[in-house]
Amino acid sequence: MPEFRDLTAASTPAQSDWLVALQDPNSAYDYAKSAITNIPIARSQITQEALERYPIALMSGVRNADGTVLDATGASTKFKIVPGGYGSGTLTLQGRNANSSTQTDTLMFEFPIPPEYDDDDDVRLVVHCRVNDSAGTVGTKTIDAEVYELTDAGAVGSDICATTIQTMSNSFADYSFTITDSGLVGGDRLICFVRIIIQETAGGGNIFSLIGSIEMQLDILG
Repeated sequence: MPEFRDLTAASTPAQSDWLVALQDPNSAYDYAKSAITNIPIARSQITQEALERYPIALMSGVRNADGTVLDATGASTKFKIVPGGYGSGTLTLQGRNANSSTQTDTLMFEFPIPPEYDDDDDVRLVVHCRVNDSAGTVGTKTIDAEVYELTDAGAVGSDICATTIQTMSNSFADYSFTITDSGLVGGDRLICFVRIIIQETAGGGNIFSLIGSIEMQLDILG
């Protein structure tokens, strides 16, 4: 508990663990004048927090590559939402079944870069996913991404994803894609695409992809 002592006329020195207020005991204390109401701190003076996570909501934040809403059925080139339902609570996005075929499924989402982003610093897209290969014979099993910076008019330049296609595992793992950050600042908008290609080569059963989470990671200040 803080201890207040009037040291205006006292000879006892203040101790380091005292909260001391020096004032004239015969005058009213003006709390309004003493209150600290504003300490401006420039964002550039705040210590950087590296690669903070910004999850993308799978049901509300992700769309099919043609802009349509994901559903529980899916369709050609599209993922479907697979909820565990009441009593289970699980949630994944599932690609189409490959059986003596190759399936290519693509999703997209828009990501506004928040104002706390440390300009021109690290940006990553991370997808947590796997291949379900409990049946069949796996051929191709890749994940790739494209990222574009959007102008206010909705136009884009070149793909700024610097990471190439990666091969997926049958266990859930993070697949990280580095975004070229030169010129990126808070308030910019990114349009992001994730594409998974799954192939089954022997007609031995259905193979499909599962996405457990998608997130952006940014270096931020505050």
